[in-house]
Formats: sequence, structure tokens, C-alpha cells
Amino acid sequence: MNTNARELAASFDIEKLTPEFYADPYPTYRALRENEPVKLLPNGSYFLTRYDDLVSAYKNTSSRRNTAPRCSTSTIPPASSSTTRPRTQGCGG
Repeated sequence: MNTNARELAASFDIEKLTPEFYADPYPTYRALRENEPVKLLPNGSYFLTRYDDLVSAYKNTSSRRNTAPRCSTSTIPPASSSTTRPRTQGCGG
């Protein structure tokens, strides 16, 4: 296997994509499929590059952890009104 492809796969981070990746992502995808088809990313998530692996992971719910954020609702007064409205916190709302 190509050393450059191994290095490309080893250094892949979905949160730090380069302009070269955006211009042509296919060499990176190929390097990942051939060298690290199930890539553990620095943030703890996995990046799967093969269709069969994706289907298997999607269908196998017993191996998944529930990692959905817990949301809380609080009453926060809006800046322009004296009324209050519920606002979801911790879920991007």
C-alpha cells in the first residue's frame, strides 16, 4: 500500500478538512477505505467509508449508545418583550 495513502488516512479529521479535500475528496476517501475503513476520529466518533459497514452499523442497534444530548427547558424573557417564552438549552435551540 502507498505510504502517502496511509498517512492521509491516519491524519484524517472531519473537523479539520483542507481546501485540497474540498477540491477533490476522492483520494482521501480511497485512502480511508483501503487503510482505515472504520476511522476513529479525535472527537470520539467513527467515520465509516464502506457501504457494507454503514449498513451493518445502521441495522445493528444493540451496539449503539444513546449519545443524544439531554435538553432542558427554561423560561428566558426575550429582550424585546415583557413576556417569557420557553427556550431549549443544550440542544442548539
